[in-house]
Amino acid sequence: MRTATCTASRATSSGSTKDLDTHTYFLRATRTIVLEHRGRWDEAVAISTQLLEESSAAPLYQIYAQALIGVIHARRGEPEVWRALDSAIANAATTGQPQYIVPARLARTEAYLTEGRVDEARHEAELAADAAHDIDEWTRGVLRRWLDRTGSGRIVAGPIAEPYRLQESGGHAAAARAWDALGCRLDAALALLDSTDEDELRDALRRLDELGAKATAGLARQKLRQIGARSVPAGPRRATRAHPLGLTPRECEVLELICERQTNAQIARTLFISAKTVDHHVSAVLAKLGVENREAAADMGRNLTA
Repeated sequence: MRTATCTASRATSSGSTKDLDTHTYFLRATRTIVLEHRGRWDEAVAISTQLLEESSAAPLYQIYAQALIGVIHARRGEPEVWRALDSAIANAATTGQPQYIVPARLARTEAYLTEGRVDEARHEAELAADAAHDIDEWTRGVLRRWLDRTGSGRIVAGPIAEPYRLQESGGHAAAARAWDALGCRLDAALALLDSTDEDELRDALRRLDELGAKATAGLARQKLRQIGARSVPAGPRRATRAHPLGLTPRECEVLELICERQTNAQIARTLFISAKTVDHHVSAVLAKLGVENREAAADMGRNLTA
């Protein structure tokens, strides 16, 4: 998407109405990617659907929207996954460009894995590796993670971005914290899902349930059972689903204390939980509210109760 956005920026230099429309389209498409990373999937799908309905959306411009819609449906276990993903790869393949092909292939990889179709997922990841020429450290990092998750032995050499480096070194919790700092909620959950530690897998499951990623959460439950974990939660609690922002009862308590300007240490003492657990809850609250800091969360919390 970085390349696509730069292309759009260059196009607007001519000053024509058509070029301006193209630039606006790419800006909106970029926004959907940001929303997807922040876990605001309904908004991301709504904007992507609108973009696809516009007559100006040529096949090249449809790729990201189609891939995003398909992979979000896959995570949620919803229908219409493959119509979107098949269209995305058909459009991407004609470009011959890795910035389109690799994301489309990896979206298909993720969808196959959520359906338990590991061989097909591995094949897609390896096709993505075949197309991965002159990619950046972020694309290389995500490609290597999906190759690993599918059990592929394919090697993609080169530097990778820090969160992926942490994951490869076994620092799953550290990687999740790095993703949390960037506001990337699913990436944080997947970093923990790559672990074999029960506590980290339970944290992954909690995060996936909060995102509404029903199918991906099923993979976390399966992995917990494989390591012998007991009392694996069946699904998100009813109270979590009922809250307008998806906050759990504990997160509501944490938000109330944030509104009272309590520090994490004070919240831990008030709720009789560890400071580390408070850190996780505060990160989840900020992500669900779509804000960057405690002050903004407190303002939103007061508005919700006003």
